[in-house]
Amino acid sequence: MKKLSEFIYVTTPFDIIRLRLTTLSYAEEELKLQIRSIMEEEYFQSLITEDIHKTFNDYTSKDWQYFTGNQYEEGALNILFSSLNSYEWILNRAYMKYKKDLLILMEELGG
Repeated sequence: MKKLSEFIYVTTPFDIIRLRLTTLSYAEEELKLQIRSIMEEEYFQSLITEDIHKTFNDYTSKDWQYFTGNQYEEGALNILFSSLNSYEWILNRAYMKYKKDLLILMEELGG
């Protein structure tokens, strides 16, 4: 998803922006599904702060418009990138938590 949004950081013709945002919207549907899943999964609850929860709720609550007329919508982009960063952070933290839990279990089993 981050790779698909890289065009936002460089000067891009308006028609290309619109085309790439259409492509981004398909990936965004999957991201929203993943975020909703994380929010419902008990294992992730201890990792989701109030700020992240609010960001995820804002992000998944509607279809954001990132470009209107001839300009980017900064507020919408901030929510998108905050959600992406939080999603990545939670996945990294969850991976470390799983790893730690596994090491504790191995130690308990005498491994």
